[in-house]
Amino acid sequence: MKNRCSVLHIKFIKTEKTVLKYRCFCRISVGHQTHMTATKEETCILIVDANILVQDFWLEGFVWGYLVKRNFLSHKLAVPRIALEEAAANIERRARDLLQRMSQAGVTTRLESQYQLLFNRKKVGKESPAKLGKRYKDHMLAFLKTHGGIIVEPPDVPLSLLLQRSIERRKPFNSGDKGFLDTLIWLNTLDVVKDYKRVSFVSSNTADYAQGDNLHPDLEQDLIPVLPKHLHFRYFKNLNEFIAFIDRDGEAGAEALRNALMSDGYSGFKLDSWIRENIDDLLSQNDLDGIEWTALPYWAEDPRLIELEDLVGIEIHNERALGIDRVELLCDLALVGIFQCSILFSSWKNIIHPCQVQWIDDESSDMWTEVGVRSVGTFLIRIVFDLNLATIVEHDVVPIAHNVNEAIASLEEIRYEAEENG
Repeated sequence: MKNRCSVLHIKFIKTEKTVLKYRCFCRISVGHQTHMTATKEETCILIVDANILVQDFWLEGFVWGYLVKRNFLSHKLAVPRIALEEAAANIERRARDLLQRMSQAGVTTRLESQYQLLFNRKKVGKESPAKLGKRYKDHMLAFLKTHGGIIVEPPDVPLSLLLQRSIERRKPFNSGDKGFLDTLIWLNTLDVVKDYKRVSFVSSNTADYAQGDNLHPDLEQDLIPVLPKHLHFRYFKNLNEFIAFIDRDGEAGAEALRNALMSDGYSGFKLDSWIRENIDDLLSQNDLDGIEWTALPYWAEDPRLIELEDLVGIEIHNERALGIDRVELLCDLALVGIFQCSILFSSWKNIIHPCQVQWIDDESSDMWTEVGVRSVGTFLIRIVFDLNLATIVEHDVVPIAHNVNEAIASLEEIRYEAEENG
């Protein structure tokens, strides 16, 4: 496989001199695993923060397994020494807390399961939190060595620079004067930018690294002095977002997009917000009359959603790549809202439970009474997501009916079996 990076999209900002904006990035072509033969300047670097490491201490989840199999999408994995020490301290704190709870409550099934995950051992042992921390660091160093990764040592930073950033509350420092470690990690990243010039930085600490969906302006300004014209830099909130962006035409990229949409979102796009904003358009083409929903009376005619109260369930599945930059996904949606229904004459009192009735218009017409009914609705949405635009570009929606008759048959079967067994 040839490691090659070509510019995907470039946007310019004007400062005292014209430089590339941080959103510029390289498109990676990946194939079978190979060792990197590119020069240091040509190598793409993936830097992960401590908050990414603590989400899966032992790197055994889907994301890490995929990255290993695909040679980290032609990136060299880089872990700042500070981030590794912070993650090790985190696992030690969790271990002390867990062992204390186990000494008080005993080794319950739940606590044993937590122990197995945290200590990465099948049986409860006598390992101390300090020894666990050392074993964890040794594990990370071995992982990096095996997969060609590197530890980025702390930058040689004058104390006066840190003090000045703290006084100015310059990010990653915050209004509470916290952010010392995050600032060192960020200055680490700037050093890597100088050396490697193609950098992906992944951190879920959006409060200190981001503003809205983008890198914080303070950090953009930090990049300007080190931005050569061929620099590519991008910030990601999680590894799922990173995989979905880089591996745009692969199945794993589609799965990573699903995971991103089910958690923090993708490049600022949040599925629940999009559904709320577009619910009227989504349901406008659907005739809900005759749809069997357990909370919507059968005799309620022409039901239509007039107020979305809450989204109570979103599940994404059957994801597949449609080609470069586009992914198709199916989404199960369950909502609670107010449905306006037409009821013949004033018979609503006999067919709608009072707890569901929100309002009544007795003067709707001579034959029909309009009633606002609080009910559930379930739908299946097909969406096509454009990774370049970071939004949904196609969608179709159909209602999902509740199979009441099948449920009745199941109850009859239960009753029959009970009678058979005496």
